[in-house]
Amino acid sequence: MRKFAFVAILALVAGVFTAPVVAGDDDGEKKFSISGEVRTRFEMQDNYDFIDIDGADFTDDSVNFWPYRVRLGVHGAFTKNVHGYIEIQNNGVFGGDYAGAYASANDPLLQFQRAGLVTSETQLYQGFIKIKEIGGRSGFLKIGRQEHIVGTELVLGDNDFYNGTVHDGFRAGWDAEDWMVDLFYYVNNEGAVSIPALVEEGPGGFPSDHGDFYITGATAEFGGFLENAKIIPYLIYARNNAAFSSPPYILLTSENFDLWTFGLNFSRPAPTVDDDGMFDWNFEIAGQSGTWDTPGSETDISTYISEGWFGFNFGDEFRSRVWAGYYYGSGTAEDDDDYGTWVPLFQDVHAYNRLGDLDLFNPFATNPMGLLTRIYGVTDFNIGYKGQFGSNMFMLAAHLLQTTEDVDVGGGSTETDIGTEIDLRYGFDYSQHLAFQAGFATLMAGNLADELFGSDNADNPMRFYLQARLRF
Repeated sequence: MRKFAFVAILALVAGVFTAPVVAGDDDGEKKFSISGEVRTRFEMQDNYDFIDIDGADFTDDSVNFWPYRVRLGVHGAFTKNVHGYIEIQNNGVFGGDYAGAYASANDPLLQFQRAGLVTSETQLYQGFIKIKEIGGRSGFLKIGRQEHIVGTELVLGDNDFYNGTVHDGFRAGWDAEDWMVDLFYYVNNEGAVSIPALVEEGPGGFPSDHGDFYITGATAEFGGFLENAKIIPYLIYARNNAAFSSPPYILLTSENFDLWTFGLNFSRPAPTVDDDGMFDWNFEIAGQSGTWDTPGSETDISTYISEGWFGFNFGDEFRSRVWAGYYYGSGTAEDDDDYGTWVPLFQDVHAYNRLGDLDLFNPFATNPMGLLTRIYGVTDFNIGYKGQFGSNMFMLAAHLLQTTEDVDVGGGSTETDIGTEIDLRYGFDYSQHLAFQAGFATLMAGNLADELFGSDNADNPMRFYLQARLRF
């Protein structure tokens, strides 16, 4: 049925493309437009568990697969102030269609889940109504399923390298030339009402928000005081009313939690072709406070995070740029009664080369070392180079990775040294619409892996991919 639906959508879009003219007003203004994307890549991943088990007869820790993503969108400008957008997405993996795990997690190893076959997934990725010029020229209201990006996506991002992140709800605010303020409310999980829950509430009772997860908050953006620089403050409240184990919720088996996230981002993006600035930067700091209710107890939540980088641009014909940066996410110490590990909400784990391109140590990871960083936090000091040679892009980055809190490795000893990751990227713009990219990443495992897995068993994770992306 899903495949039939997707074929029907393709036929509809083909019909639009083959129509004599694009629908428009009498004055020639285009009212409807079509956008889309076809993206696929070959991936090879090895030793993501840090243990070389290739010699065993029963298993192999090296995987090769072809994840893909197809999107088709229709934008309608029904009046000057009323717009609508519908975007359909199909994603899966060539051959096996191991789409369930790949769609639900950002841990690369889970992109290829050998536990069971499922069909490819077709769904509404975005679908919203946007009303502009409410209460003045700057006012807007956006209702429906939508992406929401804040700053460099440390807290709210779209996870574009994988299958995307969207929210169901509404967003309203004012968007002027040099400033923006908005309010939002999103329901990210609407739990079903169960019979046991009704019984607990008594005869005729109705549990309030049973099983729901939602976020609400406000963001702002101010510019105009420095060329291309922006200040972005934000305040977000998250509420989970039931135990549920889907990423990105790090309080994974909690019954209930209330969480306030507040932060500030100050940034100037790297120069483009039309921007000859010498320096770029990004600095962000955020904190979290709340409570986590478990059966018979209540745990206080107190976390913080900081991320930043500073770049120097040479202004040469290759648009050469070097940078130095850091990432500091708090963790929970062995003797800490409070929950101190940063809760990522909807962080984009791959954007801006965050924590390296292996994606092993992001807050969603389920590999052995990733599970440790989900408890003890992760710190990253990094340097890199990026150059643009005509249609060719080259990037080299190095990451020194550590757990934020000490990890007990036995014998009264502790370790923090995860290792050093090296990332390489090469991109080639074949045309305005078609781009290719290749990436290689490897981690030279440090003392922590040696102590946990034994110096004879610890092995270096590796990732290689080739990607083609067509957008129109």
